[in-house]
Amino acid sequence: MKATDQIIDIIKREGAVTAKQIALRLNITTMGARQHLQGLEEEGFLRFEDVKVKVGRPNRHWSLTAKGHAQFSDRHSDLTVQFIDAIEQVFGSEA
Repeated sequence: MKATDQIIDIIKREGAVTAKQIALRLNITTMGARQHLQGLEEEGFLRFEDVKVKVGRPNRHWSLTAKGHAQFSDRHSDLTVQFIDAIEQVFGSEA
């Protein structure tokens, strides 16, 4: 799996992350992580928010955009239909 795909997957599972967290997870440099994150932002998959800290620069937290979330299938509707079918089979059509 490509690093960019792994990054999108990590953010989908864990929520907003920093470049340092991505670097540690993927065993790459922080600069390498930043380059991947910026590339994904330019493509519209990620956005960032700078979070103030007590001392030093703000931490940049990266999260998925709607386009980033769209990379994952949404099977909720399928699950709902299966649930309704199961209820009908167990309790009949009037349930």
